[in-house]
Amino acid sequence: MAEPIANDLTGESQRPKHAGVWVRVAANLLDVIIMGVPVLLLVTLILQAGQDTQSDTVSLSDFYNIETLANAVLLGVVTVLLWVNWDGRTPGKKLLNIRIVSYPDYGGLSYVTATLRTVLSLTGAVTAGVLYLVIAAMIDIRADRRGFHDIVAGTCVVHDR
Repeated sequence: MAEPIANDLTGESQRPKHAGVWVRVAANLLDVIIMGVPVLLLVTLILQAGQDTQSDTVSLSDFYNIETLANAVLLGVVTVLLWVNWDGRTPGKKLLNIRIVSYPDYGGLSYVTATLRTVLSLTGAVTAGVLYLVIAAMIDIRADRRGFHDIVAGTCVVHDR
């Protein structure tokens, strides 16, 4: 586990700067492209092999099915592994120089914390995106820039030094 990033800083005012909503959204969009698309292609290849998928109608069950669940689980596992083993980062977060740390000590994440945060984050998809809007509003309004998933999991997103 990584050392807390606040260890070498002096004074309370030297805490890392918490990341706002827009840099976090941008990092998530980069992660969808960098990690989500390959995972989607892999799951689709595995689950659709030999199936006839031609259909002219689209229903709600087309979005909430075993393929969607498999995508979410695989992407969730990859994300947890990256957060714990890559110092709170995913590729999108690394590109934008932000990372997830424990709060309030600014240390590394455990598998339990990373898994809890991932599950809470994914609930936004189950609520048709409504929870994502609530989380974004919380991050934008709160001084500590923490959303519901951060508060429950005991995490925050900070800019790298």
